[in-house]
Amino acid sequence: MLKNILFRAALSFALLVNSPVCAHSANTDDSIFAAPPQAAPVVAPVSLDTLAESATMRDHAAEVMAAAEVKLDKMEKDGMVTAAEKIQIKGWFKGLPFQRIVDVKISFFSGLPDFVGLCLEANPSQFISIDACAGSILFISSLSAHVASRFLHYVNVNGKPNADGSVSYSGNEFSVGPKAGVRAMNFFGIDSSSNGWGVDALISAEWVHWFSRYFGMGLSLEGGATIVVQEGGINGARVIPNGKLSVGLSF
Repeated sequence: MLKNILFRAALSFALLVNSPVCAHSANTDDSIFAAPPQAAPVVAPVSLDTLAESATMRDHAAEVMAAAEVKLDKMEKDGMVTAAEKIQIKGWFKGLPFQRIVDVKISFFSGLPDFVGLCLEANPSQFISIDACAGSILFISSLSAHVASRFLHYVNVNGKPNADGSVSYSGNEFSVGPKAGVRAMNFFGIDSSSNGWGVDALISAEWVHWFSRYFGMGLSLEGGATIVVQEGGINGARVIPNGKLSVGLSF
């Protein structure tokens, strides 16, 4: 019952993409939820994610939310939804979109060549991440940057409505994909040091448990190789293993 109501509300949002709300965003009358005179062909399945990412939601989010609240209030008055169901639907839309923004990852005694390391990771989309890392092991220190693709990506984050209409989120996120980047290295010797750089080619797998919409903790495991392209001013590729286990905080 509740899912059907939620889907009807989602369809109402979909109609807003080509509705007068773009030109008359202050209008919160039921007319913006009415079906167009002629039914348009369905181009793609409607989902909460696609609605949240639509141009109308980006440019007129406040107006759309106001119109939705008016519609839900009327549905409650007409007996189509209960007060609890109305709160849950409002909470779901207030919680959209759920998006992972940044991660901080630490590896400690668990990797090569980053035996100890720290990474700051940005997530421009749910399928792409970009990181900057610093690490060290014995006589080698490194700075590196990578781009990773979450080629296989699964998110199961659920929202639980609260009495005030807000939503508490919890769930898990899993991903696996290739990762590539560049690495600058400093090699320390007993009486000398040299610089070098290389290319990282890795496979990354990660798991994050979300305790709320904005906070999660997880583990990431990556492995592959670093191709050292230049060392001490001398060109000549050699391959060293590259892998680590990291503990991360997600926001």
